Amino acid sequence: MINGVLQQGGPEGVRESSVSIPEIWDPGAGRRHLLAGPGLPNESRSTHRVEHAVDFYLVRHGEAVPETSHSQRPLTPLGREDVERLGRCAAARNVRPSAILHSGILRAQQTAEILAQHLAPPGGAHPISGLLPQDDPFVAKAEMEAAEQSLVLVGHLPHLNRLIAVLTHGDAQSESVEFRPATMVCCSFDGRAWKISWILTLEPG
Repeated sequence: MINGVLQQGGPEGVRESSVSIPEIWDPGAGRRHLLAGPGLPNESRSTHRVEHAVDFYLVRHGEAVPETSHSQRPLTPLGREDVERLGRCAAARNVRPSAILHSGILRAQQTAEILAQHLAPPGGAHPISGLLPQDDPFVAKAEMEAAEQSLVLVGHLPHLNRLIAVLTHGDAQSESVEFRPATMVCCSFDGRAWKISWILTLEPG
Protein backbone atom coordinates (compact mmCIF):
# COMPACT_ATOMS: atom_id res chain seq x y z
CA MET A 1 0.00 0.00 0.00
CA ILE A 2 1.28 3.51 -0.83
CA ASN A 3 1.90 5.75 2.13
CA GLY A 4 2.11 9.51 1.79
CA VAL A 5 1.34 12.95 3.15
CA LEU A 6 -1.91 14.49 1.94
CA GLN A 7 -2.02 18.25 1.51
CA GLN A 8 -5.52 19.72 1.53
CA GLY A 9 -6.80 22.93 0.04
CA GLY A 10 -5.03 23.06 -3.34
CA PRO A 11 -5.94 25.60 -6.03
CA GLU A 12 -9.35 25.37 -7.71
CA GLY A 13 -10.48 22.48 -5.53
CA VAL A 14 -7.56 20.28 -6.53
CA ARG A 15 -6.10 18.07 -3.84
CA GLU A 16 -2.42 17.17 -3.83
CA SER A 17 -0.80 14.05 -2.40
CA SER A 18 2.94 13.61 -2.05
CA VAL A 19 4.22 10.03 -1.94
CA SER A 20 7.58 8.33 -2.22
CA ILE A 21 8.13 4.75 -3.34
CA PRO A 22 11.55 3.12 -2.77
CA GLU A 23 10.96 0.09 -5.00
CA ILE A 24 13.51 -0.63 -7.77
CA TRP A 25 12.58 -2.50 -10.94
CA ASP A 26 14.80 -3.01 -13.97
CA PRO A 27 13.45 -1.95 -17.40
CA GLY A 28 12.17 -4.60 -19.78
CA ALA A 29 13.40 -5.17 -23.30
CA GLY A 30 12.07 -6.31 -26.65
CA ARG A 31 8.69 -4.60 -26.29
CA ARG A 32 6.62 -3.05 -29.05
CA HIS A 33 6.94 0.72 -29.35
CA LEU A 34 4.39 2.35 -27.09
CA LEU A 35 6.06 5.75 -27.45
CA ALA A 36 6.62 5.68 -31.21
CA GLY A 37 3.65 7.91 -31.92
CA PRO A 38 3.50 10.50 -34.71
CA GLY A 39 4.91 13.91 -33.82
CA LEU A 40 6.91 12.62 -30.83
CA PRO A 41 10.43 14.13 -30.82
CA ASN A 42 13.09 11.55 -31.67
CA GLU A 43 15.05 12.51 -28.56
CA SER A 44 12.17 11.10 -26.47
CA ARG A 45 13.02 7.56 -27.59
CA SER A 46 16.14 5.73 -26.51
CA THR A 47 17.36 2.21 -25.99
CA HIS A 48 19.73 3.32 -23.21
CA ARG A 49 19.10 3.71 -19.49
CA VAL A 50 18.54 7.35 -18.57
CA GLU A 51 21.11 9.08 -16.37
CA HIS A 52 18.75 11.73 -15.00
CA ALA A 53 15.25 11.61 -13.55
CA VAL A 54 12.47 11.84 -16.13
CA ASP A 55 8.93 12.78 -15.10
CA PHE A 56 5.87 11.03 -16.54
CA TYR A 57 2.34 12.24 -15.89
CA LEU A 58 -0.33 9.54 -15.92
CA VAL A 59 -3.82 10.95 -16.42
CA ARG A 60 -7.20 9.30 -16.37
CA HIS A 61 -9.65 10.88 -18.81
CA GLY A 62 -12.36 13.18 -17.50
CA GLU A 63 -15.93 12.13 -16.75
CA ALA A 64 -17.59 10.65 -19.87
CA VAL A 65 -21.23 10.13 -20.83
CA PRO A 66 -22.61 6.58 -20.39
CA GLU A 67 -22.48 4.25 -23.37
CA THR A 68 -26.28 4.11 -23.39
CA SER A 69 -26.31 7.83 -24.26
CA HIS A 70 -23.48 7.86 -26.82
CA SER A 71 -21.58 4.86 -28.15
CA GLN A 72 -18.27 6.77 -28.32
CA ARG A 73 -18.63 8.19 -24.81
CA PRO A 74 -17.36 11.79 -25.17
CA LEU A 75 -16.65 13.91 -22.12
CA THR A 76 -19.59 15.40 -20.27
CA PRO A 77 -19.68 19.19 -19.79
CA LEU A 78 -18.52 18.61 -16.20
CA GLY A 79 -15.79 16.29 -17.46
CA ARG A 80 -14.48 18.97 -19.80
CA GLU A 81 -14.59 21.54 -17.00
CA ASP A 82 -12.68 19.22 -14.66
CA VAL A 83 -9.96 18.60 -17.25
CA GLU A 84 -9.68 22.36 -17.83
CA ARG A 85 -9.13 22.83 -14.09
CA LEU A 86 -6.58 20.03 -14.04
CA GLY A 87 -4.74 21.59 -16.98
CA ARG A 88 -4.56 24.97 -15.27
CA CYS A 89 -3.24 23.42 -12.07
CA ALA A 90 -0.69 21.30 -13.94
CA ALA A 91 0.55 24.38 -15.80
CA ALA A 92 0.85 26.21 -12.46
CA ARG A 93 3.05 23.34 -11.26
CA ASN A 94 5.27 23.90 -14.31
CA VAL A 95 4.37 20.58 -15.94
CA ARG A 96 6.13 20.82 -19.32
CA PRO A 97 5.90 17.53 -21.26
CA SER A 98 7.50 16.97 -24.66
CA ALA A 99 4.23 15.42 -25.87
CA ILE A 100 0.81 14.28 -24.67
CA LEU A 101 -0.03 10.74 -25.74
CA HIS A 102 -3.45 9.10 -25.49
CA SER A 103 -5.19 5.81 -26.24
CA GLY A 104 -7.11 7.05 -29.27
CA ILE A 105 -10.47 6.51 -27.57
CA LEU A 106 -12.59 9.68 -27.83
CA ARG A 107 -12.77 10.54 -24.13
CA ALA A 108 -8.99 10.19 -23.78
CA GLN A 109 -8.41 12.16 -26.99
CA GLN A 110 -10.59 15.03 -25.77
CA THR A 111 -8.81 15.02 -22.40
CA ALA A 112 -5.40 15.13 -24.12
CA GLU A 113 -6.45 17.97 -26.41
CA ILE A 114 -7.71 20.08 -23.49
CA LEU A 115 -4.48 19.47 -21.55
CA ALA A 116 -2.44 20.40 -24.62
CA GLN A 117 -4.12 23.81 -24.68
CA HIS A 118 -2.73 24.50 -21.20
CA LEU A 119 0.62 22.68 -21.33
CA ALA A 120 1.60 23.46 -24.95
CA PRO A 121 3.81 20.37 -25.53
CA PRO A 122 6.12 20.78 -28.56
CA GLY A 123 5.19 17.29 -29.74
CA GLY A 124 1.46 17.98 -29.56
CA ALA A 125 -1.21 15.45 -28.59
CA HIS A 126 -1.29 12.11 -30.43
CA PRO A 127 -2.77 8.59 -30.17
CA ILE A 128 -0.44 5.66 -29.55
CA SER A 129 -0.73 1.94 -28.96
CA GLY A 130 -0.40 0.45 -25.48
CA LEU A 131 -2.83 2.62 -23.47
CA LEU A 132 -6.13 0.81 -24.03
CA PRO A 133 -8.04 -0.38 -20.95
CA GLN A 134 -6.89 -4.01 -21.22
CA ASP A 135 -3.36 -3.46 -22.57
CA ASP A 136 -0.32 -5.02 -20.90
CA PRO A 137 1.12 -2.52 -18.36
CA PHE A 138 4.59 -4.06 -18.67
CA VAL A 139 4.70 -2.78 -22.27
CA ALA A 140 4.11 0.78 -21.11
CA LYS A 141 6.63 0.40 -18.27
CA ALA A 142 9.39 -0.78 -20.58
CA GLU A 143 8.83 2.03 -23.05
CA MET A 144 8.60 4.68 -20.33
CA GLU A 145 11.93 3.50 -18.97
CA ALA A 146 13.48 3.98 -22.41
CA ALA A 147 12.19 7.55 -22.85
CA GLU A 148 14.46 10.53 -22.19
CA GLN A 149 11.90 13.35 -22.15
CA SER A 150 8.87 14.08 -20.02
CA LEU A 151 5.51 12.78 -21.31
CA VAL A 152 1.85 12.90 -20.39
CA LEU A 153 0.01 9.60 -20.92
CA VAL A 154 -3.81 9.79 -20.96
CA GLY A 155 -5.58 6.48 -20.46
CA HIS A 156 -8.21 4.39 -18.73
CA LEU A 157 -8.98 1.94 -15.97
CA PRO A 158 -8.00 -0.77 -15.33
CA HIS A 159 -4.78 -0.15 -17.30
CA LEU A 160 -3.66 2.89 -15.31
CA ASN A 161 -4.16 1.14 -11.97
CA ARG A 162 -2.18 -1.85 -13.24
CA LEU A 163 0.57 0.38 -14.62
CA ILE A 164 1.03 2.25 -11.34
CA ALA A 165 1.08 -1.08 -9.49
CA VAL A 166 3.74 -2.44 -11.84
CA LEU A 167 5.87 0.68 -11.46
CA THR A 168 5.70 0.73 -7.67
CA HIS A 169 5.49 -2.97 -6.80
CA GLY A 170 6.30 -4.96 -9.95
CA ASP A 171 2.90 -6.64 -9.70
CA ALA A 172 -0.11 -5.51 -11.72
CA GLN A 173 -2.51 -6.77 -9.05
CA SER A 174 -1.02 -4.83 -6.12
CA GLU A 175 -2.98 -2.11 -4.37
CA SER A 176 -2.19 1.28 -5.85
CA VAL A 177 -3.43 4.87 -6.03
CA GLU A 178 -7.06 5.77 -6.67
CA PHE A 179 -7.52 7.03 -10.24
CA ARG A 180 -10.69 9.09 -10.23
CA PRO A 181 -11.62 10.88 -13.48
CA ALA A 182 -9.30 13.81 -14.30
CA THR A 183 -6.58 12.64 -11.91
CA MET A 184 -2.88 13.24 -12.69
CA VAL A 185 -0.10 11.20 -11.10
CA CYS A 186 3.51 12.36 -11.50
CA CYS A 187 5.92 9.41 -11.67
CA SER A 188 9.69 9.88 -11.84
CA PHE A 189 12.29 7.40 -13.09
CA ASP A 190 15.99 8.00 -12.46
CA GLY A 191 17.32 5.01 -14.37
CA ARG A 192 17.09 2.70 -11.35
CA ALA A 193 14.00 3.44 -9.29
CA TRP A 194 10.43 4.63 -9.79
CA LYS A 195 9.01 7.25 -7.44
CA ILE A 196 5.51 8.73 -7.31
CA SER A 197 6.25 12.40 -6.65
CA TRP A 198 2.76 13.86 -6.36
CA ILE A 199 -0.89 13.37 -7.28
CA LEU A 200 -3.43 15.96 -8.42
CA THR A 201 -7.06 14.96 -8.02
CA LEU A 202 -10.20 17.08 -8.07
CA GLU A 203 -12.17 17.48 -4.89
CA PRO A 204 -15.61 15.77 -5.09
CA GLY A 205 -18.46 18.13 -5.83
